[in-house]
Amino acid sequence: MKELALGNTVELRCSATGNPPPLVSWQKKESDGSFVPFPGGDGQWELSASVIKVELSEDTYGTYRCVAKNSQGSDQEDEELSPGELLCHAEIYSAPC
Repeated sequence: MKELALGNTVELRCSATGNPPPLVSWQKKESDGSFVPFPGGDGQWELSASVIKVELSEDTYGTYRCVAKNSQGSDQEDEELSPGELLCHAEIYSAPC
């Protein structure tokens, strides 16, 4: 397990399978409780299909949601990133010096 600390980068993965293959998207929870599409447009997030990299800052802590959809339905999974939290299922990278 690794601790979430300011300046680290966290890589979250979303695995989804189905027939037809689902499309994966990411969302972030806003202060009003709504979820907005990813990325936020400010360059803090790198997105590729089912992987998201989040550079931890006061603005990037929060709840992230992976959504997988196909013609048969949808499913979602939330991940909370909080200061000092320990994660065992996400990759965490230290900020470069």
